[in-house]
Amino acid sequence: MIKTILNSLKNSAFEFNSNALIKFKLFEPAIPDSGIYLMYSLKFELNRNKFKGYLKEIIESLDIFKLNGNFLDEILDVSHKWYIFYLDNKTLYSATSSLKSDLRKAFKKRIPDLKGFDRFFEKIYNAFIEAYNVYTIVFYNTDAIQHNDNFHQDRNSCYINERLDYLRAIRQTNSYYVMIYKNDIPVTRVWFLCDEKYENALIFNPYGHKFRNLAKFFGDQNELMEVNRNDISKLLYFYVNDDIILSTTHDYNLFSYRLDNIGYKLICQNYNDMVYSEIYKTYIPKIRAVYSKCCNSYLDKNDATFSYYLQDYLYRGVKCVYNFDIDNFDYVPSDCVVESKEYTYVIKDQVVFSTFYDDYVPKKYAVYCDQVDSYVDMRDNRFIQVDGKLVVKSQDLALI
Repeated sequence: MIKTILNSLKNSAFEFNSNALIKFKLFEPAIPDSGIYLMYSLKFELNRNKFKGYLKEIIESLDIFKLNGNFLDEILDVSHKWYIFYLDNKTLYSATSSLKSDLRKAFKKRIPDLKGFDRFFEKIYNAFIEAYNVYTIVFYNTDAIQHNDNFHQDRNSCYINERLDYLRAIRQTNSYYVMIYKNDIPVTRVWFLCDEKYENALIFNPYGHKFRNLAKFFGDQNELMEVNRNDISKLLYFYVNDDIILSTTHDYNLFSYRLDNIGYKLICQNYNDMVYSEIYKTYIPKIRAVYSKCCNSYLDKNDATFSYYLQDYLYRGVKCVYNFDIDNFDYVPSDCVVESKEYTYVIKDQVVFSTFYDDYVPKKYAVYCDQVDSYVDMRDNRFIQVDGKLVVKSQDLALI
């Protein structure tokens, strides 16, 4: 397929104006004010009999499956059932259940508080999306990166901010800004560089969703190979990320161009101090980043909240609660919280439920009282210690 793509690009006499596609509703997600050279759609449908093996390869290394092969088999069975349903109905919801709800039930038997479920589900969901979906691939001119406002992952790219010399350099090559759309939503972009004769291609700097097999959008495994960044970056006049790079050849000199008014190698100082964030699907300045073990990703400090309870940074979806260990307010994920009449929200691992108060009592203050058959707060002055047990004061016997 890659040879067909190269021939089509070589024979493109002119670029098609994207505004026409938008105006006549032929492809409304197109980047406005941009030229289009090539556009095609691909449908991927993994055979239902191969889905279990495919999914097992993706998830079996997760910590949750260690020493628990039965749980892995259960998840594979649930997922396989839903993949068959997905192929037949093009949805992961039925009238009475969904892929997410069924996986949640299975996960809860293993992890009752569901900690980590969202990221667990996301990994399986992404596997479904890659196994079956229809994608549209659009080859734009290089300037399209400046107009692609609907793809936020690119907004901090040095190609459109502090290092326009990279864009000036890449404009002088046979290069294309390629967007991959799923259901008309942009999910990933790459740079696609051709040699001067349009006989070979280099695909680099993917931003957005990290496809397990990026090559499938441009050719098969015999046409494209992964190559080393160091071998590529020293030849080019624009920045290449330390990410997946695909090439049709090991003769990288084919991609070395003689460029006008550029007589020196460009170095992106910005990226020397950047870290990649799985949350934003882009690079962020190291000086502005903190690492979250819960998210397994770097976060922008402005989006991060520190939890003393977890001793970690959290990203959104957090609750302000009373942390009895530090006797102060703290932040924890919503799934770690229960509502309390007295404290509004509390950390569920720090409390026990009291039928006497019909509310939660901090474990550090909770004592079981046989007379009221419930946990009570040892600070409650209606109770008194007698022979090592908490009992109701005589004047408050009406409580029983």
